[in-house]
This record gives sequence, structure tokens and C-alpha cells, in this order.
Amino acid sequence: MVTVNADSGYAVPATDRVTSELSPPGTWTWPLVPPPPDRADTIVNGFEPPPAPWAAGHRGVDIAAATGTRVHAAGSGEVTFAGVVVDRPLVVIEHPGGLRTTYEPVRPEVQAGDLVGVGEPIGSLATGGHCSGCLHWGLRNAAGVYLDPMQLLTPVQIRLYPVR
Repeated sequence: MVTVNADSGYAVPATDRVTSELSPPGTWTWPLVPPPPDRADTIVNGFEPPPAPWAAGHRGVDIAAATGTRVHAAGSGEVTFAGVVVDRPLVVIEHPGGLRTTYEPVRPEVQAGDLVGVGEPIGSLATGGHCSGCLHWGLRNAAGVYLDPMQLLTPVQIRLYPVR
């Protein structure tokens, strides 16, 4: 579980349309159930940030999974898109704190405007896209910068240094 706040460099969300039904901001979970014992074993392609927004790169991680596998919201938020882009189905969730996660190719069971809680089913893995037999899970902040979604699952280590 990670708490992401303004001090970490993420912008405040444009809307605060989050209800008490949702988990606390910054609570995250693996998007597939059950989570594997070692998440690294299921990563087919890792995160490779583009040097510029228009440049080549891998803007997320590809997680090995069978077609038809249920996909779950990694965090609470509002579904802002659930449909097809080019040739693949996609679900986008806007989270408190200005973060946005994407899941593809996912046949949606939700629609734009739905509020989802952490771990709630959002669809099932479909075919299409650049990776066969995998879920592409992406993450961006409010400024449009792509981030490694695996950071959401890594505990934050706080170190206090003495003041001299």
C-alpha cells in the first residue's frame, strides 16, 4: 500500500467526485486476482519511459494472463473511458491525486462515469494490441508524465536523517 500526495509531486485532481464507497486515496492492489507470489515472474515487458511524450517507449508493464481473465481496478476512482481505441478495448480510471491508470486490451464491464473501488472487477482480458496473452497496465500523472505502475505496489521507505 502506498500513499501518494501533493508532496510527492503529483498534482491535485481536477475533481473530488469520490464517495465514501471508495477506498482511501493511495491504496493500490495488483490488477489480476489472485496476485502471483512473485509479481516479477509475470511481467512480460517492463516499463521504459519515453524520453519525450511523442517518442518511442513502453508506457506501462505487460502482465502475462490468459484471455478471459478478470481484470480489477488497481485503485479507487472514476472510469473516464471504457471502449475501443483503434483495434483494442481499453478502460481508463482517474484516481484521487491526479493519477490515471489504463488497462488494455480489456473488454469493459464498466462505463464512463462509474465509480470503482480498489480491487473491483472492471472487465476481462481480451485479444488485440501489441502483446498477445497479457494485460498492458499503464500509469500517468496529471501532468501527463508516464510512470511505472509497479511503483504503486512498492512500499515507500522513509528515512530520517539527523539534523546537524
